[in-house]
Amino acid sequence: MSRFTEFRVRLLAAVAIGLSLALVSIAVSRGSAPGSSWWRSISSGSDTESDRSLGGAGSAVDEPSSDTPMGTPTPRRGGLLIDGGDYTGPDAAAAPTAPFTPTPSPVADDGDEDTVLGANGGASVTVPGTPTPKSTADDGMLAGIVSRGGAIVPPTPLPERDGLPWVGGQGRGYAMLYALQPEARAVVEANVSTLLAARVREPYIGVLIDGTFGEDFGYLREVITRLNAEGRNLQLALYLANGPAQRRYKNPPYDAPFIKTRPEDFRREIRRSNSDAQIQYLNIVADARLLFEYNLQTNPNARNYAVVMLEDNLERDSFRAMSQLARDQLQAVATIVRNPCVNCYVGNDGESLGYPIEEHAVERFNLLDEGGGFTLDGVGFSYPTEVGGQGLTSEQVLSLAQGAYQRGLAFFGLWREEWQGVANGQPLKEPKGRLYVASTAEGTDFEVSVLRSGLPLLDSEDAESGEGEPEEVERLIPVVE
Repeated sequence: MSRFTEFRVRLLAAVAIGLSLALVSIAVSRGSAPGSSWWRSISSGSDTESDRSLGGAGSAVDEPSSDTPMGTPTPRRGGLLIDGGDYTGPDAAAAPTAPFTPTPSPVADDGDEDTVLGANGGASVTVPGTPTPKSTADDGMLAGIVSRGGAIVPPTPLPERDGLPWVGGQGRGYAMLYALQPEARAVVEANVSTLLAARVREPYIGVLIDGTFGEDFGYLREVITRLNAEGRNLQLALYLANGPAQRRYKNPPYDAPFIKTRPEDFRREIRRSNSDAQIQYLNIVADARLLFEYNLQTNPNARNYAVVMLEDNLERDSFRAMSQLARDQLQAVATIVRNPCVNCYVGNDGESLGYPIEEHAVERFNLLDEGGGFTLDGVGFSYPTEVGGQGLTSEQVLSLAQGAYQRGLAFFGLWREEWQGVANGQPLKEPKGRLYVASTAEGTDFEVSVLRSGLPLLDSEDAESGEGEPEEVERLIPVVE
């Protein structure tokens, strides 16, 4: 080997050794040995993503756990943490005061189908367990209005009732949660027509506006206009969130805010200032404000009720947070109301914080104070001609309506599962795929009698002749003092 060739071999070997030593030094300084944090961060990245995807609040695979401690969230900059204390509202400026003054409503003393009956005593009403006989749109048995997929069968015309005198003194009407659902349009029209025919001075409707049953607010404004006509003063209640759907958070048949979040997580998030839950809720509140303002602009003598959540899953502190979020924006145009569903989910309570209470469970009727409300949502009733019907008997619902007036409640609302496209004992379908069936002409006659039951006559001639007192109806629901 020549001297020149030997020099080249030694030089290349030295370079190779130097590069090797440099690489080892770099690796050691970065902690590249197996088991180090750097190594794990490269080798386990997919597991980290998997953990994140399964650990989010409201995941369908999450099971409620009573022993899971409620976390204490960290307050966001500029916000106020709600954790059992007082809440002064979001950081945004308060909404401007409306250019009109709504009629104030009384406030209670401080103190859907998921309703649990018989849990807390109260009125002793036996709800029959035999399901109402069902029929389809084609068998001709229901001769009323049927809506399915937008197809509408014209209703049987209501009989003329021009001779009925006006009655008033309490909001009477329908818990038409489905009012914004296009497929339920014919049923809503039937409810409205019956309410107009009943000649009640203070018609009442309760509507769910969170998107569960659509968001056709233009149509709702038309209904508001019609129910304020001819001297009527509409009592409008808007439900701002859907509690029953949230209790089915693992597989809800709806698409609306909060219903895929389990109640424990929602209670925590709605208390955290500027959280996504608060922002979503305030968006619904903004929609409600526009509708409430429209009602009062149409008729300054109308009244508005903002129900924080339909049959809610709240306890005191989460209700405080939600009610104050709503109050900050709506106190100039609406009365805030709580609609609790006590014992429907672990942790639910019925604390009112001084706000009026609305109930749907019959056994809690006698717990209501003056200024509260009651509707038959989830309970329903039977017509006099129905044998083995579901819900309250015709006699019971008449007596309950009279009792609502005697207790000084602000409103009383009717509800039947067929109107909402619910089939007893059957899985819930998504709202657009339901069959919505309205009452027959005979059924609307009975509804008129319930809507007027126990209310005083308002016509001056009747009042002067001594006929202005409410008609006595046999009391079938004992009052528990």
